[in-house]
Amino acid sequence: MFLLFTSAEVFGVEAFPAEAGLGLSAAAGLFLLGLALNLTPCVYPMLTVTLAVFGTGKEKSRFKIITRAVGYVLGIATMYSILGVAAAFTGGLFGGIMQSGTVLAGIGVLFILLSLSMFGLWEIQPPSRILSKFSGRGGAGYAGVYLSGLMVGIFAAPCIGPPVIALMTAVGQRGDPVFGFTSFFILSLGLGFPYLILGTFSSLIPRLPKSGTWMVWVRKALGVILLAVGFFYFSLLIGGNIVFILIPAVLAAGGVYLGVIAKGGINKRVFIYIKYLTGALFIAAAFFLFRAGRAPAAKWGEYDTEIDTPSVIYFSADWCVPCLEMDIRTFTDPRVIEALENLNLMKVDLTRYDSPRSRQLRQKYDIAGVPTIIFTDEEGEEISPARKVGFVSSEELIDTAGRVDRYLRTGIYEDADEKETEKEPSTAELVSDTEWIRPGSSFYIGMLFEMKEGWHIYWINPGDSGVEPRIKWDIPEGFPAGDIRWPRPKRFEEGPFYTFGHDEYLLLSRKITVPENIETGKEVRFRAEASWLACMDICISQQGESELVMEVRDETPVKDERRKELFKETEESLPVKDHRWDFGFRKEDKSIVLYVTPPEGIGEDIVKSSEFFPLEPGLVRTDPVRWVRENSRYFNKMRLEDPAAEIDIFKGVLVMPDEAEGMVEALAVEAEREE
Repeated sequence: MFLLFTSAEVFGVEAFPAEAGLGLSAAAGLFLLGLALNLTPCVYPMLTVTLAVFGTGKEKSRFKIITRAVGYVLGIATMYSILGVAAAFTGGLFGGIMQSGTVLAGIGVLFILLSLSMFGLWEIQPPSRILSKFSGRGGAGYAGVYLSGLMVGIFAAPCIGPPVIALMTAVGQRGDPVFGFTSFFILSLGLGFPYLILGTFSSLIPRLPKSGTWMVWVRKALGVILLAVGFFYFSLLIGGNIVFILIPAVLAAGGVYLGVIAKGGINKRVFIYIKYLTGALFIAAAFFLFRAGRAPAAKWGEYDTEIDTPSVIYFSADWCVPCLEMDIRTFTDPRVIEALENLNLMKVDLTRYDSPRSRQLRQKYDIAGVPTIIFTDEEGEEISPARKVGFVSSEELIDTAGRVDRYLRTGIYEDADEKETEKEPSTAELVSDTEWIRPGSSFYIGMLFEMKEGWHIYWINPGDSGVEPRIKWDIPEGFPAGDIRWPRPKRFEEGPFYTFGHDEYLLLSRKITVPENIETGKEVRFRAEASWLACMDICISQQGESELVMEVRDETPVKDERRKELFKETEESLPVKDHRWDFGFRKEDKSIVLYVTPPEGIGEDIVKSSEFFPLEPGLVRTDPVRWVRENSRYFNKMRLEDPAAEIDIFKGVLVMPDEAEGMVEALAVEAEREE
């Protein structure tokens, strides 16, 4: 299952785009998997028996036959869709703690055990009492037909169980209920499709192949796939390029076994050709995977503080999706390897983004996010115009390397194309909520970030990656300024990672108090310099300066009509500190358990739909919140990134769901530790 979900992305096809949930290639694969399950020895013999339940031999009305077939398929779809949603909400069998070596090993063992079940070494068999209870349940009415479809998984458990459990594990890692529902719904449609066709065109039934040992061969083919997935997880645990050795070995051995050794339907000429073709396809897949792992790539060395030759420094991280894409696509391009051959290649791992070493290097080179590529001359000085942030294609990197080469020879760096320099996905401007100021009054000034459609910038805690906007304020002496006010964030899903930020616009405001003794009629200048990261499919580092001139008048300030609504919406989205919600937390060995007791009158649906955002970056995992009720209060368990961290007060923001009308949008959380 996992290979189905990841192979498309590895080879450049977006199987599961975040905005769509399930890509066309993966949907087709799940549908075909459902069809293939019909060919196993637990399901295929049931075809004609089940079709008899529809009334194909008794009813003269084709309409009744079709509607009963539809009811049966809807029963199958209901059962498996429920499984998919349940797997997403519960995290499947293992949850999403994929950075744990123990969990990776556990999932690998699970898939191998499931594959052994497909080879017949053990069976997933429901209790006989359940089988006998439902085996005699006819389909006299539509309810009976629907119930039969609902229970098809019980009869077919020995063959369907392993693939279904494998899919539940993969869906559980994703944690997306819509994704889980869609995946299992499409699988169930593939499983039920033959019933719909054969129920409609009953004349096709006599043409079906007879049951036989060929069905055992189909089951073993699915077992080979599950075995490959199990070894895939073990290869993640081992690391390196072992995946391109281990998986090809399993697929090649499986191809030989399925094509030559495995028995089944040996006297059927057509089936013999199918066996040979399947074995050849498995071996071909093994060859291409092995070849992909041996493809030459740019050779990165460790970072060295002493730079005495022209160099390229590549800042990357294990959790960075664009970095992985560049490692697979850009840095394996022979043209890129040739373009960089005269430069010293160094790679900096920023996986632990807030570690002392990472923080030191980020400050030294002003790294706003990953991936970032910088070029230096022989003295270690950066060639600033050549800096690249975000995913860089082969063509763009080759072009930049050429410009760097000419700069090193001539001392002149040619400007990039106009289209590149004009690419600004967001802007920053200093704004105020009043048109003028008055002695002794107060007003709000803020840096307004506006993003183009689809782009976002980060919150004070950016989540799994990114950097919050940074502002250098230049406020005249004698004007007291309050703290920066951060509106409630949103959650963005970027590949398998989660980030916190804002789209459309972000206003970071501060309260400014005007001195009593300031002279009227003069103008006061406020300045701010900002640097931030704007992200969509890639991240672009931006900088900007802005100035705001405010006139001092001896009359009540008037609200700026252009910004009135903007400041109002921002005010409403600020986390409220004065509230009646009660928070506390307990620190366990490797987790933090956050407790919340809502005021009376707040329904369970409101609490369970709310979302918690931790304030401190890198403290806990960013997985979606799942509240569990415990008497009159609720708790959410979050895995600690650093189990040794000392925490006395756990701070964050609780964001209310959109349907919570009449309530504040967000609450400031300062949970005290419970012993």
